Amino acid sequence: MHSFSSLPDWYLHESQVDAQSLNRYVSELYAPRFSVSQMGVSRQELLYWRQKGILDNPDFPSEIGKQKSWVKVNVFDFCWIQVVVALRKLNAPLETIAALKSEVTRQTEMIFTDAFVSRIITEATNQAASINPHVLQHFEKAINEKLDEVLSQLKSTLSIFNLLVLNMLSNKKPYSLLVQPNGSFFVLDVLNGPESTMVDAYVDFIQNPFISIPLLPITKVFINNAGIKKADVKWLFNLTDAEVTLLELLQKEDIQEVRVRLNNRRKGEILIETIKQLDPAAFEKK
Repeated sequence: MHSFSSLPDWYLHESQVDAQSLNRYVSELYAPRFSVSQMGVSRQELLYWRQKGILDNPDFPSEIGKQKSWVKVNVFDFCWIQVVVALRKLNAPLETIAALKSEVTRQTEMIFTDAFVSRIITEATNQAASINPHVLQHFEKAINEKLDEVLSQLKSTLSIFNLLVLNMLSNKKPYSLLVQPNGSFFVLDVLNGPESTMVDAYVDFIQNPFISIPLLPITKVFINNAGIKKADVKWLFNLTDAEVTLLELLQKEDIQEVRVRLNNRRKGEILIETIKQLDPAAFEKK
């Protein structure tokens, strides 16, 4: 069960604007691009987790030495491995994590299709309210055909966990993942609490033992990991060049704060001012 939006707002918007580009972005999320060294997990751990049913990526070698050592995973696999790492730090049993995996990798088409269709059609028809009925009828038909195209490409790929990752990449809300010993889970929006339709389910869930991990650090790993290329971070979070520059400054050890202001004299040019962190040792008496 979950308490996050069925589809992120940017997804709903972009599906109306450019379904082809959106599907290309989602497809690229499945492309292997992150190495074992970037994940912060040893190859031995990955192999062991695979044997225990926690990982099923076909790119992982079944035995050490049977495949070249340079193994890469996609964005969703990367995030799942970070979830496993966080759960293992809380001593979650491997059996619990394997059961959780079977739950979160279920397909989501029954979860999001109705909401997806109804919301886009409602928004589209509201925007076209001034169009005469004959034109509007053809407009709705075109919208439906576009939806069919989008849904047909995504139904076979989006799992519950992958949909959650899309939400985390887009809205950066502080979700928490609550997990019971049997693998049952609840995704909680920490700031807003469970959705109104999920309150009873949430109350029932917390009556039983569970562990909880914050999910925001899962996607922050991409930003905080110096081994991940800035080009990948820019693409993944849809950052501008200015935002990438700010990110690079904040990752420097001697930068404590970055101030951004507009230079109105130069047509809104952004000025970036850095404040260096002072070294207390410089003021010690010799």
